[in-house]
Amino acid sequence: MQLYIQDSSDKIGFSENQVTVWSEERGERGFPVETIEGISIFGMPSLSSKFLRECLNHNIQLCFYSTDGHYFGRMVNSSSTSTSKQKLQAKRSDDDDFRLSIAKKIICAKISNQEALLKAHDKDNQLSLKDFEGLEYGLTALKDAKSVEEVMGLEGNAARTYFTSLAKLVPGEWRFQGRSKRPPKDEFNAMISLGYSLLTRNIIGAIERHGLNPYFGFMHADAEGHPTLASDLIEEWRAIIVDDTVLEVINSGKLNKDQFNHLDSGAVYVGYEGSKVLVRAISDKVCRARSYLNYDHYKYGFQHALDLQIYRFTRAIESNDPDLYIPVSELPESEIEVKEVYEEEKEKSDQEK
Repeated sequence: MQLYIQDSSDKIGFSENQVTVWSEERGERGFPVETIEGISIFGMPSLSSKFLRECLNHNIQLCFYSTDGHYFGRMVNSSSTSTSKQKLQAKRSDDDDFRLSIAKKIICAKISNQEALLKAHDKDNQLSLKDFEGLEYGLTALKDAKSVEEVMGLEGNAARTYFTSLAKLVPGEWRFQGRSKRPPKDEFNAMISLGYSLLTRNIIGAIERHGLNPYFGFMHADAEGHPTLASDLIEEWRAIIVDDTVLEVINSGKLNKDQFNHLDSGAVYVGYEGSKVLVRAISDKVCRARSYLNYDHYKYGFQHALDLQIYRFTRAIESNDPDLYIPVSELPESEIEVKEVYEEEKEKSDQEK
């Protein structure tokens, strides 16, 4: 479970093996420490020294944000670092054949998930076959790609098609003209940028829990301070978790344009009240059990599915066999056998790892 603390008036402590959160709105709540994967803290709530120490003891990653979602940094226990795994990871990241195989798998899954999201939200048949041509071309051309650079070029072309088509499904007042990142130039881009930031920090924590290094990637170009492996692995999740949530929030009417900050530079950011709505919606999404793995038709929450994803990625690295990595590809409910995963099954899976 990811815990989100969104109010500077909250008081966070630790008592009887639970993280305690006191807020004016809800009073005091307790969360068993064993159930918490990471904690995202917005603003400046009161944090006890015992809480900080116990988070380190239990290897719980803390990520710190401003009230409107700007990322400051994180606190994490490095005890799960595996030198042997990271040496192999670094070696595979210099292996062009291994990198190419992994890149094809990840980008194929990303494009497929984008296509599935467009179809799921096209309730009024606003999109035509032409709107999917760029995605279909990308999926076909990936098979013959000869380098990671070629794969990333196909990904970029597919992304432009995707966001052009996605804009047609967004209600009028929220329409956007394409993806803008640094900075976001409209409300929709501001929302997905905040969502991607939250998701990236979550994935970094999961990578480190598995003993890997988030800065040794396989597709994205190396850059100082850029967690390239997290940037690789997030690609499969963007549409499934963030884009889908933003569309749901917009269509539900839970947000309005007054909840955004517009700067003189043209940049647009989610304001304090808007970020509370969006972060809560993303929190609900990651807790929701879905079938994320096409090799396993059980239903998992995002966090458990992410751990399974990284576990298979680790196996591929250790065995020098990229075919052992199977990316995330959410299946429609009509195509799966609905079978919930209970805590005993999760514990069994964790033990097998």
